[in-house]
Amino acid sequence: DQHIRAFARLLNAWYDARERAFGDWPGLDVNWYTLNLGMRSRLFCLACSAFCASPTLDELTLARLLKSELGAGRWLAEEHARFRYGNWQFVGAACLLELACFWPEFSEAASWRNVAWERIYDHLALDVYPDGGHLERSAGYHHYPLGTLCDVAPMLAPDDFRRLTQDPRFRAMFHWSLQHCTPLGCSTDFNDSGFVDCAPVAVRGAV
Repeated sequence: DQHIRAFARLLNAWYDARERAFGDWPGLDVNWYTLNLGMRSRLFCLACSAFCASPTLDELTLARLLKSELGAGRWLAEEHARFRYGNWQFVGAACLLELACFWPEFSEAASWRNVAWERIYDHLALDVYPDGGHLERSAGYHHYPLGTLCDVAPMLAPDDFRRLTQDPRFRAMFHWSLQHCTPLGCSTDFNDSGFVDCAPVAVRGAV
């Protein structure tokens, strides 16, 4: 109960102050951009899964949580109606698919799912080389969309799961990661990337 109350306090503090928040990057709204919405919506999905059955989660907080999820789905679907190169859209499409799977009761979930799949397969075809490497050639940028797809995969319908996991470039993305594994068990930090632990990648690829 203390955990739920702390979450509600923090969420409501953010919700009340969010329109007054500004960043240092001109033209980038700190509340409404792809990576922010992707990460936030995933966190809120987890919070709903863990907390929504508890009477400790008050109605106002739950309503704000649901409004935030609905807004994130609508924004991601509109923002990514057309293909753009790069890991941001790849991650955003995977997060949109996760929202559509997590919230099937939303009337727009089916259209979100369609947009998400179109962009995901665009990126697998156009943003991933045949060797499995993401075009930005950064271990971090490579693993972010791959990890997000791995998270959403267990939520998929069987046919969608088979189509994704049998896609040759999706499969190759795991191999690309392991080919860059050093004796320390992580990838090197080339091209705007930190070190990436390769063991979880290998396990998820095997599963």
